[in-house]
Amino acid sequence: AGAYAKAVAAALAARGRVALVGAVEEGRAHLAFARPRGPGPHLGEAVRAAAARLGGKGGGAPDAAQGSGPDASALEAALDEARSLLPG
Repeated sequence: AGAYAKAVAAALAARGRVALVGAVEEGRAHLAFARPRGPGPHLGEAVRAAAARLGGKGGGAPDAAQGSGPDASALEAALDEARSLLPG
């Protein structure tokens, strides 16, 4: 799920989108965030906050980041948390 989520996020970023992708595999939640390079929100910070909601860790660069955690039931709340940190 982690590799798939990362591939989907990268494909959306390549099309000029900001992607916040979440997936669950074997009870564990995975996050993959990506956006086009250049100015914009720092996705490493957003994924760190979202992964904390999952009881896990995450991080990365301003334009690509990933994380995971054991609390798959909190995936929607984690994605909401990340969205709230982004402008617009």
